[in-house]
Amino acid sequence: MSELFFGKFQPPTKAHVNIIQQLLDPIVVVVYTNITIKKPFSKEIIEKMFFEYGIYPKFINTGYLPDILEQLSIQPEYLVCGSDRYKHYDKIIKELSLEIKLIEIDRNISDISSTKVRYALLTENEYLYRILMPYKFWNYFSELCQIYKNLK
Repeated sequence: MSELFFGKFQPPTKAHVNIIQQLLDPIVVVVYTNITIKKPFSKEIIEKMFFEYGIYPKFINTGYLPDILEQLSIQPEYLVCGSDRYKHYDKIIKELSLEIKLIEIDRNISDISSTKVRYALLTENEYLYRILMPYKFWNYFSELCQIYKNLK
């Protein structure tokens, strides 16, 4: 049994790590494109952060489910997605007759998001950053703040 969990992870948060740690056989895929203000972190920094928790993601330049499956030559049993994306992926799975079951993560359970982490970095709010990030990422605060500053 394998579970596909993909996203931009800009940056990976406490919620992302918690979800991945609860999966039995996760396939973690980082959708990576050009660096922008909303996607400021390099593949190397994302990979380094995930490695802190023994998570070894694959990187791909598309977020379109059929392309991910084809490019990585995978056929997971499950797709893990947030409640905000559930209907979208359910439609794709049905349209393409894919044999993938959806696992829905309720986005309302937790108030953690990469957007809020980026805000904490932008405002140099280390307290908020620590609330949103797992403890092994706490030592990245200054480095991530600097990356953000360099984008402006």
